[in-house]
Amino acid sequence: MAWRHRLWNLLRSRRLNKELDEEIQFHLDARTRDNLEAGMGPDAARQDAVRRFGNRTAAMELAREADTLALIESIGRDFGYAFRSLRKAPGFTAVAVVTLALGVGANTAIFSAVYATLIRPLPYTNPGELVAMSVDIPQLRSQFPNGLPVRAVDFQEFQRSNRVFPEMAAIRERDFNLTGRGEPERLYGARVTANLFSLLGVEPQLGRTFRDEEDTPGRDTVVLISHGMWVSRFGADPNIVNRTLSLDGNPHVIVGVMPAGFLFPAGKQLHPQVELGPRIDVWKPMAFTPSELAPEDIGRFSWGVIARLKPGMTLQAAQSELNTTAREIGRQMQARIPGLAEVDLRTQLVPIREVFSGNLHEGLLMLMGAASLLLIIACVNLANLLLARMTSRSRELATRAALGAARGRLVSKCSAKACCSQCSVAPQAS
Repeated sequence: MAWRHRLWNLLRSRRLNKELDEEIQFHLDARTRDNLEAGMGPDAARQDAVRRFGNRTAAMELAREADTLALIESIGRDFGYAFRSLRKAPGFTAVAVVTLALGVGANTAIFSAVYATLIRPLPYTNPGELVAMSVDIPQLRSQFPNGLPVRAVDFQEFQRSNRVFPEMAAIRERDFNLTGRGEPERLYGARVTANLFSLLGVEPQLGRTFRDEEDTPGRDTVVLISHGMWVSRFGADPNIVNRTLSLDGNPHVIVGVMPAGFLFPAGKQLHPQVELGPRIDVWKPMAFTPSELAPEDIGRFSWGVIARLKPGMTLQAAQSELNTTAREIGRQMQARIPGLAEVDLRTQLVPIREVFSGNLHEGLLMLMGAASLLLIIACVNLANLLLARMTSRSRELATRAALGAARGRLVSKCSAKACCSQCSVAPQAS
């Protein structure tokens, strides 16, 4: 009840001031009457009553502190005083606002990009366990400095022999031609192994994801579509599941719709040699063909790989284990392809976040540092402007200090104890 009473008094400050003033006047009048009855003259009786009561303004301020939330009231006075000071100096106010706006605006823009790219948690189950895998051949490093995707046959070999991943999934981007419904359209798509979405821990908004048996040729005529395509092309039809799409002239059944904001893990870390489209509209099961699995074809480094580390497994330990399998794959490649020089195949693992940030990590941090430096410079310049203004108010501040204002209140330019409720009259002067 005491806090409620104080808050209520804070909202009725004018009436409270009037009541306090009336109460103080009542005590002064009572003391004056007592002095008159004791034989004093009217003027002497009044002066004695005022002297005995003490500083009237200070008494009002002490009463206000007891009956209101003094800190909130003091902050309100500080803001009011600051607003009046800035209104009296429009040139200084414009310079201060522009200076801070530049610093704060640059920091806000850069931090938004840093947060979205480097800080915001990825919408996957335990994203810290997810990694992207590529291969590196030192003999070809001059031509492929960022590494290579994985061949389909090598992906299957890694699946069979690895002891560091509970699950591995393959991804390959490709375009599809949508026909048979409205205007023909070029779609950005991807072929993925059926376990990709369960590996990421992402559920569709409608329908289901792919089944294991749909990862075989002839049974891969099913697709998942993006939320954006579902809205733009099909008007967010809730009955879209089990409808048919014609992709590249072949009918495909829509089995599900992915949720809005789904981040598909596609980037240079997965496909260093492929320029990806700006979005993914449709996903189709991988269903490796016999030609894609041909071990003699050395030119099919085309599949990105996403995997989940076992709990407690470090990136370095996993890469060391996988390199054993990679060296064996390199020896098999050399044996199966006549005339091929020794192939020193190695693996590269990077956290899933780097699939999205790529080479932007260092650049964004440098931009964030530069923007922070800009804000510091803006604050220093503004502080110099304030110090320059303070020199023109030295007399005023000296007077306030002489009247009893505390140092902290001098810094904030307004003291609830050193000033009256209108922030203009020192109580000792009353």
